[in-house]
Amino acid sequence: MLKRIFILFLLSSCSLSVFAQEQELYSFLNKPLSDKLLAIGVSIMPVEANQQNESLRRVVFNNTEKPRLTLTSAWDLTEKDSISLRIQNAMDWDLTLYVTLTDTDNSTLNAVIALPAGPAQNLVIPLESFSSRTWGMREGITSWQSGGNLYLLPTSVVGKIDPSKIDTISLSMDKPAVAQSLLIGTMNKTDADVEQMAYYHLVDKYGQNTRMTWPQKILSNKQLKTMAEEESQELVKWSKNTPTQDIYGGIGKRPQFRASKYFRTEKYKGRWYFVSPNGYAFISLGVNTVTPDDSQTYIDGRDFMFASLPDAKSVLARFYGYANTSSGNAAQGGLGVDQGKWFDFYQANLYRTYGINFLDEWHENVIKRFKAWGFNTIGNWSDNSLIGLHKLPYTRSIYIRGDYNTVSSGLDWWGYMPDTFDPKFSQAVDDAVKLATKDNKNDPWLIGYFADNELSWGKLGDSPTDHYSLVMNVLAQTDTSPAKQAFLKQLKGKYTDIAKLAKAWGINVQQWDAIASKGFNAPQPSAEYPAIEQDYGIFLANYADHYFKTVKDSLKKYDSHHLFLGNRFAVKLPEVISSCAKFCDVISFNTYTMLASQGYDTKLIAQLDRPIMITEFSFGSKTMGALWGGPISVTNEKERGESYQRFVSDAFADPHMVGTHWFQYIDEPLTGRLLDGENGHVGLVNITDRPAHELIKKVKETNINLLEKIR
Repeated sequence: MLKRIFILFLLSSCSLSVFAQEQELYSFLNKPLSDKLLAIGVSIMPVEANQQNESLRRVVFNNTEKPRLTLTSAWDLTEKDSISLRIQNAMDWDLTLYVTLTDTDNSTLNAVIALPAGPAQNLVIPLESFSSRTWGMREGITSWQSGGNLYLLPTSVVGKIDPSKIDTISLSMDKPAVAQSLLIGTMNKTDADVEQMAYYHLVDKYGQNTRMTWPQKILSNKQLKTMAEEESQELVKWSKNTPTQDIYGGIGKRPQFRASKYFRTEKYKGRWYFVSPNGYAFISLGVNTVTPDDSQTYIDGRDFMFASLPDAKSVLARFYGYANTSSGNAAQGGLGVDQGKWFDFYQANLYRTYGINFLDEWHENVIKRFKAWGFNTIGNWSDNSLIGLHKLPYTRSIYIRGDYNTVSSGLDWWGYMPDTFDPKFSQAVDDAVKLATKDNKNDPWLIGYFADNELSWGKLGDSPTDHYSLVMNVLAQTDTSPAKQAFLKQLKGKYTDIAKLAKAWGINVQQWDAIASKGFNAPQPSAEYPAIEQDYGIFLANYADHYFKTVKDSLKKYDSHHLFLGNRFAVKLPEVISSCAKFCDVISFNTYTMLASQGYDTKLIAQLDRPIMITEFSFGSKTMGALWGGPISVTNEKERGESYQRFVSDAFADPHMVGTHWFQYIDEPLTGRLLDGENGHVGLVNITDRPAHELIKKVKETNINLLEKIR
């Protein structure tokens, strides 16, 4: 504790160096010693001066399987927290470097370093496991500047060693396509707490990154208000140049289809459309998570990261709260911060901008923005009060929860799959649909319902084992599993005799009980035994049919007016998509790809000839202080806008496309959202509610042009 207090004191004193307590482990500037330094696939070149006239030794990692440079000695680092290495990427592109520490018991500590091109830096490696997820973030700090020096952290450190018995330290790369050069200097042992160094006072009072500056960074409350007023005037101008639409956002001056009081779909002249309640053609240009109440970030356990939090007696204290989001899902794997006190920077900034009536102002501003920017749909997970204003169409989700049997697919990002053959699942669906439709079934502004989100129908890989992982895990369950009983019934109906199944599958079983038993090791699909994949495929389709038919029947029971918009697929298996096409009005995909057409099987959709939607996509960047650029990260705001234009244009080149929904409205908090630590710059507006202008200009242009073109 005293050491941590001392380091925090050093961090707050810009004239002091946090690396004052360094001791040399090895200097690469000295003549290489053959008994200390082993080079395999690495060429050790002479010492040279870099662009800053600093002497460093060039080492070249050649095009071999795993070139590595290994230091051998006996080091006792018991009293130290980390090692540091002066290093420079001598290439014009980023590199991935691996550093491995091994002790005399052959235990290892493995660090992965994303080494950017540029000037020399101090690479600092903690002597214990570490990742940004330890601190509750999807991605954390990997580089920062202090006292005129650049510092670099690994993206992850995994493993455990005895620091008193370290005998090798190696630097390696994974088979470079071409020779890669590094410039390296001295390796030191240090007592610096590098995590404290990296994250101390990372976040300012507005929730922004203190380490970076950018245009529109908020420095005062006055600036917040001024920028909000300037945007308001801009929205007035932009709103004058929007295409003619009906009250629901339908396209054109007159209806092209039959009015039906509710949204529906129809194919006309080779293209699918939504049809507005008044009979106008409608394409859904939407945004997900349009809510002021989803930007909380935990502060408990990491309060040192926040430079200026409101006093408990401040008017902004209303934006503190407590939560426990621990779930055990794969999405939370390794997350070290998942409960405790949180603060909501976004709503605090709205209060600073608009005062006590900030929510009313926010609602009004969102509507104005959507109209001016060419959006016409409020997507999933959005604010109920905003939806209730009945200014924009919206979608709803049906979340099915219950005590039914579940099955792991091995992915399980948001949890295990429901056993769709379990009668308890049918009851859970009935309860969920009844609840979801209760206040919406007569609302003409509702487009329709999604069932769940990104269910784990299989794994994300391309192998047959990944494809049928759910099916194979069904066979591993006990004979009381309703899904397994259904699969056994299918197999017995086809083969009758266990010997026929054994021959078709190439397995050694003499009784059906062997397959019925818990832990049965399902055979992997293979070309030698094609019946395996055939049977797995039939069962997977049956499994999906039970899911979609059960939901469809309940929707027909409780709300026959509105559309069933599918499952928001992340895992896109043809058997499941084909099943969805049979029971759903629209097939929906979540895809993080550069082009929409890269996110689904266009040939399959053409065969099925059903309307489709992209229900999640986005392009982020590490500009504007972000630590994570989202699933698809591009260089800057200009490229975000250009990527949006390419994606949406590509999407509607497919005549089956009826909508695209961006994820999400607001940037995720710098230190991670409560749910799973995601902290991407993927929003249309940032944490201070300021629009990403270069992105928005291109979004507006794209949306308006598309609406003009399609009508």
